[in-house]
Amino acid sequence: ATAWREHPEIVNLLLEKGADVNAQGSTFGTALQAAVSKAQTAIMLLLLEKGAGINSQVGSEGRTPLHLAVEAGSISAVAQLLEQGALTNRRDFGDLNPLQLAAQRENYRIALLLLSRSADSPSFVKASAWRALLPGSPGHLEMAI
Repeated sequence: ATAWREHPEIVNLLLEKGADVNAQGSTFGTALQAAVSKAQTAIMLLLLEKGAGINSQVGSEGRTPLHLAVEAGSISAVAQLLEQGALTNRRDFGDLNPLQLAAQRENYRIALLLLSRSADSPSFVKASAWRALLPGSPGHLEMAI
């Protein structure tokens, strides 16, 4: 809970006293996921520096910190996570990667940032893989990006 209340000094103290940087809670998952969800970039960077799992998937939706930064609409958190080595192709339990989530939420600035940093080529994508973007679309269409 400390991670999302803008108290990096308390987070640092807890970590210095032996708190597990990757401990999982019931509401936010890990401290890193809590910090990302609340766009607390300073705490996010501190946790990453202390070894927080940048690509960890916890919670009922299996979202990574990058998914959560996209969900929060925080372009600065997305940029920082990418800079720190977050994987752009990791899928959540709903089969969405961060780029698909950004497009679903119509956050095109984040989608463009993810595209610029992605190792995957999205030149041809089956619509079935983008089902969240195409509500009500029957069949399997091919779409070019």
